[in-house]
Amino acid sequence: MQALKINFIATGNSFSWLGLVLLLVALLLAGYQGRSYLSSAKELGVWEKSWRDLKNSERKKIRPDASASGAGNREQLQAELKAANRTISRLSLPWDELFREIESTMNDRVTLLSIEPDTERKELRITAEAKDFDGVLEYARQISAIPVLRDSYVMNHQIQQQDAQKPVRFVVVAKWLLTPDGLRK
Repeated sequence: MQALKINFIATGNSFSWLGLVLLLVALLLAGYQGRSYLSSAKELGVWEKSWRDLKNSERKKIRPDASASGAGNREQLQAELKAANRTISRLSLPWDELFREIESTMNDRVTLLSIEPDTERKELRITAEAKDFDGVLEYARQISAIPVLRDSYVMNHQIQQQDAQKPVRFVVVAKWLLTPDGLRK
């Protein structure tokens, strides 16, 4: 029997040229991608600059300088300020307290559909659906028991004939007693 020779170190580099070619191709592709990226970034910068310039020119058209404004523009500015103050007043109302109180009245016989506050009239419209008319009356009593609401009443109701269970859709209207600072009037 002949002795077995095992050589763990390869002496021939028959495929080294293939690795070198693949490395060169990868470097060329990386260079192409980098050049493409830089070109795209430059084009994006140009587009962003033109967008900012366009936006600035639109602002100048919409709001001319204060020195050029006349009495009409002052009246418009006053109207805008009043509208902004009304919006701030609406946002500063204690909505969380109101929603907590309304959520506390919910039960399995009534489904709340919408809440429509009218802050100028200090009125609240609650649209809901009940399984039956007794549920409507019970919910109206619960709404009237909420401390921040008064003079609540069922404005209208309608049996939903198209639904197999024939629920009653109704609207409860109530006066809202809270002001933006949370004090009752």
